[in-house]
Amino acid sequence: MTDQNPRVDPPFVLRCDASYVQVGPGVFRIENVFPDSFLAYQTVRSGGHSEGVFSSLNLGAHVGDAPGRVIQNREYFAKCCATNSVWLHQVHGVGVVDLDHWDASKGGVPIGDAAVSSRRGQGCAVLTADCLPILVSRSKAQSCLAIHAGWRGLLAGVIERGLERLLERQAGPDQWSVWLGPCIGEQMFEVGAEVREAFLSRDRQSDSAFSPKEGQPGKFIANLRQLAEDRIFAWISAHPLILTGKSEIDGPKGALRIARSNECTVLQGDRYFSYRRDGQTGRMASLIARRTLI
Repeated sequence: MTDQNPRVDPPFVLRCDASYVQVGPGVFRIENVFPDSFLAYQTVRSGGHSEGVFSSLNLGAHVGDAPGRVIQNREYFAKCCATNSVWLHQVHGVGVVDLDHWDASKGGVPIGDAAVSSRRGQGCAVLTADCLPILVSRSKAQSCLAIHAGWRGLLAGVIERGLERLLERQAGPDQWSVWLGPCIGEQMFEVGAEVREAFLSRDRQSDSAFSPKEGQPGKFIANLRQLAEDRIFAWISAHPLILTGKSEIDGPKGALRIARSNECTVLQGDRYFSYRRDGQTGRMASLIARRTLI
């Protein structure tokens, strides 16, 4: 998983390179992004119990996989992460679930495309198979957020809604850390002119994230990560007093730490599930949580 970005960032951004430590087959801990009081993980498609098109670490219960296999995979993932995961029913919307007030004993599955928590050991997790997973932490507030961001959710404002909910946890300046995970790459994300126009109607600067597809009028290649980063930077710019002016990890260099994986889920079929590539397929998980103990 590589982290690189040639674009010029706002002055409050500290771009960092994430590192990845395998903690079990198919499960990687994300390091060098979040403060030590948080743990974050990303899965790949190998290392689980599912078979066929879901081979093998499918964590999605809604895709047609055998329920028993999914349960085994989720139990294995929880053991690797040592956290309690509440799995969302994702609908490409803007709903943010506060897991600190979710009563799992009542049954059911919370509906939303983001989850926030301040509770130790409570994992905020999202499932993806081409959409962009985003993990966020606040150091002083000791709170974290996971976002499932496809183009529909991005356009509707799921990032802004999630960041607002995280901000509500505690007033005052803080160090914010963000990680953008593997998703469909800018070489493969073909969209119609109507998608581009929808983004431009909200923000004309989104135009730089779309490139005309050669030989196909009305078709564009979209950069999902750039669209997401632009939304994050715009939101931070509109809330300048939330930043500390320094990073606990890197001193005075920046208050918003951000790292990204540039891997493409479509092109790397041996490593990632991809709905656009395969249709029926499994789902990877991205998770962040406060450590139970430091």
